Amino acid sequence: MKNIAVLIYDVTIEYHYTLINGILSFFKDKKDANVFIAPLNVPHITSFENNYQYWTTVEVLKSKSIDSIIVIPNSFSRDLTVEQLSNELKGFLPRPVISISVPSEEFALFNSFS
Repeated sequence: MKNIAVLIYDVTIEYHYTLINGILSFFKDKKDANVFIAPLNVPHITSFENNYQYWTTVEVLKSKSIDSIIVIPNSFSRDLTVEQLSNELKGFLPRPVISISVPSEEFALFNSFS
């Protein structure tokens, strides 16, 4: 059984909610995959008390039990450049990291679904 984590900035935005539903729908009939939705904030943010906990989830997802990562980079674009996010996610390599909506040539080192 494969364990797949989906990294997204905010699950309350309709566009993000639609993407999550599409991902869950895709994996619904695939009995060999568990999908974990991981709502995150900006890494290492200090503007709000306890917001650091949002990025702590990433450390948990780096465990060997997660087989691959799907990231929705444009959900983080308000606060991070694609390059900054790419640098933050390098800790997941060599596992597959799949980018949705940002072409792979912009999101260096990762696979992409446009």
